[in-house]
Amino acid sequence: MSRILPLLLLLLVSACAGDRPSVHTPWVHTLRAEHPLVGRIWDPKAAVFIEESEALARAGAADHVLLGERHDNADHHRLQARVAQAVLAGDRGRVIAMEMLTPDQEPAAQAFMAARPMDAAGFGDAVGWSQTGWPDWAIYRPIGETALVYGAPVHAANLTRAEAQALRRGGAAGLAAERRTALGLDRELPPELKPAMEREIADSHCGALPQSALAPFASIQWARDAAMAHTMLAAGRSILIAGAGHVRTDRGVPLHLRERAPGARILSIAFVEVSAELTDPRAREWPFDLVWFTPRVDEVDPCVR
Repeated sequence: MSRILPLLLLLLVSACAGDRPSVHTPWVHTLRAEHPLVGRIWDPKAAVFIEESEALARAGAADHVLLGERHDNADHHRLQARVAQAVLAGDRGRVIAMEMLTPDQEPAAQAFMAARPMDAAGFGDAVGWSQTGWPDWAIYRPIGETALVYGAPVHAANLTRAEAQALRRGGAAGLAAERRTALGLDRELPPELKPAMEREIADSHCGALPQSALAPFASIQWARDAAMAHTMLAAGRSILIAGAGHVRTDRGVPLHLRERAPGARILSIAFVEVSAELTDPRAREWPFDLVWFTPRVDEVDPCVR
């Protein structure tokens, strides 16, 4: 059966996709596809490029694999599926945790996956994906196909909407004491991390947020990362699908994992779009274990209207 599964996955993804490329075909996005870094994988700690086979082997050896994306880049989701396939082929006892799902959606997600349909296209409708504001489920579908073929449960990794609202109003104190303890939020955001997180939030909102909003937003980000780590640790061994900012090793989900499970083997991979300015990865600091370069969706500056 183990030899049949990878072939079955390719057939499923190809047959169900229609005009949508499979995870093994050339890039969906072609902007800067000829850039010299596209398709290459950088190891920041060793300051060397590595082969895909080595990256996949490292992922298979880790207890928790974190796959960071630009949410609307279809190539990032195809590569996430490729890594997940490699990991699950050697260890089907893992959970796929998704930032995009909240505990409110968990029952519907689990019911859909438990039915084991031959196609993941209906997952989005089952969980009300189109009402959440995330990019279309169609570009995440390769991840769903992978989960179905390998029988990997898909779990919600985010906070509930009510919890996010409570955090916005009163910080971690707004959560029930039991939930605070479960997420490791008995202590607030460490002061040494606060300025960098607030600066990142300000930049990501194009400087439009008032100064008074930055601290609450940073607290919510800290709590979201804690919730993702909690879901991953509860699973035992896991694969996280999340935005690249959440898989940062310096202040994202990996930090929470290390604090709560010091012996866990963690691998953070960020899928990063190339740019005209970036030709040598040595010129930047990368807060990830591996960086996998891809073409761009666009070159629109979201802060220019």
